[in-house]
Amino acid sequence: MTRIRADLHIHSVLSPCGSLEMSPRAIVHRALELKLHLIAITDHNSLANSLLAAPYARKNGLEFLYAVEAQSIEEVHLLAYFEDEKVAERFSAGLEPWMPTLLNNPDYFGEQLIVDQEDEIIGREERQLISSLNLDIDSLTELIVSHGGVAVPAHVSAEQFGVYRQLGMLPGCLSLNPLEIDYITPPEEVLKIDPDVDPARFICSSDAHYLGDIGRGQTIFDFSGEKILDIFHAPRVLHQPRLSPLP
Repeated sequence: MTRIRADLHIHSVLSPCGSLEMSPRAIVHRALELKLHLIAITDHNSLANSLLAAPYARKNGLEFLYAVEAQSIEEVHLLAYFEDEKVAERFSAGLEPWMPTLLNNPDYFGEQLIVDQEDEIIGREERQLISSLNLDIDSLTELIVSHGGVAVPAHVSAEQFGVYRQLGMLPGCLSLNPLEIDYITPPEEVLKIDPDVDPARFICSSDAHYLGDIGRGQTIFDFSGEKILDIFHAPRVLHQPRLSPLP
């Protein structure tokens, strides 16, 4: 069995809310400084920088999941994780018909930059990535699962974009899935909202938008699976620095 320290919710410069310091290269080096074993770059509605970061992360000894924070038409944030590059590319192509058509206003929302592992800007996403996809939560979950991914509702108790606040319940399509809680919310607070949910399903990540945010929320997995995606079935300990010491 291997103990894996993971932060599975990190935004790069492709997210308009992400700081310009959040290049894939800088994220990898910060994760290594923190002695993380596994990360995921989870930009809004796009895997472009996640796909670019993966080879650099792995070359430097850091495990990596391809990922995205997709926004359903109900304004629920759903994290989608993939292990295989080709599968992630196919899922990314599968999102295209459902992408928002509004153009981004970088002066108001921030730049949406595609950056390679050498810190070179190689493109800009012109569409407004923080808008909703034209997919409801059931269809979005089905799209993720049909591509072999794992769907995880993000910051489930948050006032904005959390599944419980947006829908008032956990939909049936997510009834057995892992659930992400944010780094400052005790599990007990989520259990007040949904007393029937199994806390063994919770994971915690940083939702980092700045380099200094990375690792502020972590999950430590006791992992004995064959594939990295099996991590979501492993026993886990949440690391929330403001609430409890790291085990």
